[in-house]
Amino acid sequence: MANPENYKIEDNVELYMDLELKMNGKWQPFHTNDLPMQFIMLDPFYQVTMHKDGEGSTHSKTAQTYAYKFRTPQRLGIFSFVVDY
Repeated sequence: MANPENYKIEDNVELYMDLELKMNGKWQPFHTNDLPMQFIMLDPFYQVTMHKDGEGSTHSKTAQTYAYKFRTPQRLGIFSFVVDY
């Protein structure tokens, strides 16, 4: 996609996040089963729990990747991804 930051009506979206936690001076994967993600216009359009994606991060040896795949709504507007944990 030429401008991935510009989502269109009913686009398929895949959001991936790598999370790490620093403990005792060392970085390690952050593991949780309740990482919330919201896709918001004025009110949350989706409010879901992200899932662990595979064994870990493809970008970092010390991160855990979380993902969620969905289709954007049939509605024009400015949307935001929000993760507040």
